Amino acid sequence: MVTSDSIPKKILIKDESQYSKVFIKSLQDFVGSDARIQLSDSVINFLEHSKPSIKFPQYPKKNKHYTFSATNNLAIYELTVQRINYSDIEFHLVLKKGLEKIFESQGVATISPGFINGAEIFEDGKANGSYAMYGYESASENCTTILYISTPYLGEVDLGARVKEITCADTKVHEIIESMPILRAKIK
Repeated sequence: MVTSDSIPKKILIKDESQYSKVFIKSLQDFVGSDARIQLSDSVINFLEHSKPSIKFPQYPKKNKHYTFSATNNLAIYELTVQRINYSDIEFHLVLKKGLEKIFESQGVATISPGFINGAEIFEDGKANGSYAMYGYESASENCTTILYISTPYLGEVDLGARVKEITCADTKVHEIIESMPILRAKIK
């Protein structure tokens, strides 16, 4: 559990409400204890290194709902997200096989500090293209869910999402995740 007492003192924060304590701690662990960092709105500034400033991904936009969906054979995938601050998104994930709901999860997922090294690329077999995506993780007592949200090339019309991993006891979930295509956005 991350408490305000355990937030590294080498990170200067303009507005603490815009970044979760989980993100701040994982960022310090990722860059190392010697790094001095300033979080200022959507920018990470490295104060003692020659690294350039890094912007948080601009999508999903704050306080806007995005629904990503896809089908594959009898499987139906739906992911709804809304950014709540620079580091976190609220999500609701539903996986169905036919009319049967196989899995449902909702919560808050935090962006991986690895985004400062760039996006991960996921291939989309249907569109014969690829998506540059950033990872978000949600961990609870029962499950860990890793989601990826893309950066758009053509604006919001080509946003995509991918559920990379759900670590739970339910083997049906593992089977349905392996065959999951890229989910495409429908903006609300």
